[in-house]
Amino acid sequence: MGRQIGKRFWLTAAVVAVLLVPGRSASAEEWRIIGEQGLMQFISVPEEHAADRQFYMRIADELCRRGQICILHFFIDRDRVSFPFSDADLAAQSAAFNLNPNTGMRRLLLACSLDPDPERCFDNLDDF
Repeated sequence: MGRQIGKRFWLTAAVVAVLLVPGRSASAEEWRIIGEQGLMQFISVPEEHAADRQFYMRIADELCRRGQICILHFFIDRDRVSFPFSDADLAAQSAAFNLNPNTGMRRLLLACSLDPDPERCFDNLDDF
């Protein structure tokens, strides 16, 4: 009996340890930070998620701290970007996210080539 209790204890301890280890979200395996400049972070995303607004919002929720300004620029399959953005960087930009708790702004814009709605997009080369 004592041996069976010991096995249960270690099994329970192992399960609890796995649950307590902080892990990355499933989306974090599909994207990566490729640069930072001041408040801005540059993130590379795979092309298959380029037009997926929910994908971007999950990343923003993970990276942006409550109560702080957060600026994210997303790029399709890039290894790195520089600031100011080059023409090649701008052509690869798929989305931009801005969070400003001081003004209440929380906005995700996709490149107009991905979402042509003028209220929800930016033109990669004309807006910068």
